[in-house]
Amino acid sequence: MNVAGKFQEFETSYDLSVFSWDGFWYYPVIKTMIYFELARKNGQRKTSKKKQSSQISQIWVQFLQGVRWRQKSSTLKPVHYLFVDYAHTRRQGSTGYFENMYTEPIIKSCIDGTYLLIEYPNDAFGHYHKQNYDNIYFLDWELFKIYIRAKLKRKKYVKENSPIKKLFDTFDLTFKPSIINDRLTKMFLFVKFFVRLLKKIHPEVILLIDGYDYKQMALISAANELRIPTIELQHGLISPSHMGYIYKKVHERRLFADFLFTFGDYFSELIKNHSKAWKSQNIISVGFPYIEMVKTHPAELPEKLKELAASHRIIYVTSQWTVRKELLKFILQLSELIEERYFIFYKTHPGEKNVREFYEPLKKKKNVELITDKTVNSLEIMKVAKVHSTVYSTSYFESTYFELANIFIYVDQYSHLVEKFVDNETAFFAKTPQEYLSFLIRLENDAYLLSKLENKRSLFYRPNAFENIKQALKKIKREAS
Repeated sequence: MNVAGKFQEFETSYDLSVFSWDGFWYYPVIKTMIYFELARKNGQRKTSKKKQSSQISQIWVQFLQGVRWRQKSSTLKPVHYLFVDYAHTRRQGSTGYFENMYTEPIIKSCIDGTYLLIEYPNDAFGHYHKQNYDNIYFLDWELFKIYIRAKLKRKKYVKENSPIKKLFDTFDLTFKPSIINDRLTKMFLFVKFFVRLLKKIHPEVILLIDGYDYKQMALISAANELRIPTIELQHGLISPSHMGYIYKKVHERRLFADFLFTFGDYFSELIKNHSKAWKSQNIISVGFPYIEMVKTHPAELPEKLKELAASHRIIYVTSQWTVRKELLKFILQLSELIEERYFIFYKTHPGEKNVREFYEPLKKKKNVELITDKTVNSLEIMKVAKVHSTVYSTSYFESTYFELANIFIYVDQYSHLVEKFVDNETAFFAKTPQEYLSFLIRLENDAYLLSKLENKRSLFYRPNAFENIKQALKKIKREAS
C-alpha cells in the first residue's frame, strides 16, 4: 500500500480526536511532519552532525536578518488584505526581481485597498535578492524568538505511549516525542504571536499559500479565533494522494483555511470527492491569473534559448528531485536517438540539490541544454516548445494551457498519478526511449492529434481568473462583514 493509502486507512479506522491537547486538535500538524519526513527519507538526507551544524548556522543568519528587520514591526497598521507566503515559494522573473506566481498577480490586479505581505524566510533563512521590500513584513525576528523560546521550554504534550507512535509505526518511522513536543511548542507560540499581530493590523481577509505548513496552520487558527476569513491559494498539483489536502476524516476544521481557491473545476471536484477538509461551497474554482498573464505577452527567454528554439523542435523536460535518477538515465538514452532537428531543454526542479554534479553527464550532450537558472521562467519555455515531458509534476497541467502534447516518462512508483490523463492522442506513456521516439514521429505526422490540444486549455484552468477572484473576494468580504 502506498503512503496515501496508509494515511487514508488510518484516518478511516482510527479515532482522530485523541490527537488533541487542551481542546486543540493537532493531527494535521503530525500528518504534515510525517509527510515531509518520508520525503526526506526518500531523498538526500544530511548526517546528524551536519544537520545540527546547519541549524546553528541558520539560527545565526536568522538572528542577523531579524536585527535588520525588527524595527518594521513598529510601523504596522491596519490593512484591508493580508497575504502570507514563503521566500522559497515558486517564483519567476527575468529581470532580477522574482515574482511570486500566486500572490503578486492578485495584489496588482484583484484587490481594492491596502495590503501587507508577510514573507517567511526560505530554508537558508534569507530572502530573494532584489526583492521589493515595500509593504512586506519579514518574520525573521519573530521566528528567531519563537525558535529560541521553543528550545528553552520543556513542556511535554506527548509521551512515549502517545497514540502518535502508532501512526509513526505505520510508516516505519522512529517516533521521537522530543521532536513532536518541540513542533507543538512552536505551533502554540506561533498561534499566540499571530493573534497579537492580527489584532494590530486586523485585515478583512487573509490570503495564504501552503496551508499545510504548521506556521500557516497557526495563522489560520489565530484568524479563526478572531473571526477573520482565510483563503488558501492553490500553488501546485493537487492529486488524490496529496497529504496536505486529502483527508478522509477530520475532527474539526480549525487548522484548515475557510476557503480554497483552485485553478479550475477539475481540482475543485477532486477535493470535493476525496477530502473532508473543506465544505463543498467553500472550494471555489477561480483560475490561475499568472498563467493567463504569461500567455498574452511575447516569450521572455535568454538569447541562447531563443536561438535554439528558432532552429529546432524543442522537447521540454521538467524534472523533480524524486525521479531525477530515472529521468537522467532516460534522457541520456533519448538524446542518442533523436534526429538533429530536435533539441532537449531539461529544466531542473528548484528543490533539487547538487544539480551541477549530478547532471554532469547531461552537460556533455550536444543536443541537450541543462537549465538550472531559477530566473528562467518555465512557462515561457512552454511557449516555444513542441512537446513536453515529465513523470508526474504540476508542469503537465500547465503545458496543456499552452497546447503542448505530453509524452510522460514512465516510472513505476509514480506514473499511476498521471495514468488517467494518458489518452494516446494528446498524452502518452513512454516506457523506453525507443517508444518515446515513435510518439514523437506520430505527433509530427498526425495533424488530427495536434488539433485536439486546443480543447484541453480550459480543462484544468478556469478562464477569466482576474475577474473571478475579484468577484469571489467581494462576496467573502460581504458575507464576513
